[in-house]
Amino acid sequence: MAGLSMGSLWLAASNFVTAAAWGHVALIVFSSGYGELSSTMSTVCGEILTPAVKTALMISFVEIFNCVVGFTRSPLAAVLLFSCTRFGVEYLVAPMIPCGSWQHLITVAMWGLGDFIRFGCFGLDTLIPNTPTFKSIRFSVAPILFPIGASGEMFMVIHAASVNNKPMMYVAAALWPVFFYPMMQQLLRQRRKHFQPKDKKKQVK
Repeated sequence: MAGLSMGSLWLAASNFVTAAAWGHVALIVFSSGYGELSSTMSTVCGEILTPAVKTALMISFVEIFNCVVGFTRSPLAAVLLFSCTRFGVEYLVAPMIPCGSWQHLITVAMWGLGDFIRFGCFGLDTLIPNTPTFKSIRFSVAPILFPIGASGEMFMVIHAASVNNKPMMYVAAALWPVFFYPMMQQLLRQRRKHFQPKDKKKQVK
């Protein structure tokens, strides 16, 4: 750790802060439970969970900064699409449906758990480079949580279209698989490359 540059230290710190913010979201969801969060008598969802999600989303925009200045090699277009979609879902779509609806809860639960692991692994990988364990964890969990979270987002839009009588929102929901597919393909390619035996990697090079 003594040999890390200031850029690497910033990257590690920003990833850990982002992981902590999303971990807080996951903790609220899983410690409160569906019964309390979905209850119309409870204020946990609106007064505790929603502010935590919005805070985590704002902190997550640091990933765009890290990408722009070259601290990460992530494609900027993919990072923008990922961040802006979530921001739009929570700030524009979520207010149109009950906070405790299953569509919203499953979405933020997958965001929280997924990004707690993702950014946590990013941070550890920066502090302790060349340790395949962190990427193995990330590439084992992401292909499970990402599709569930993306499906939750789509069903949030569908639910909002239904309860607010906005037919055009069904068109927006229909676009979800279009944008999800290439991102999932990219994730699976990265996963295959990571878990590929070393001798095969050398042959590819």
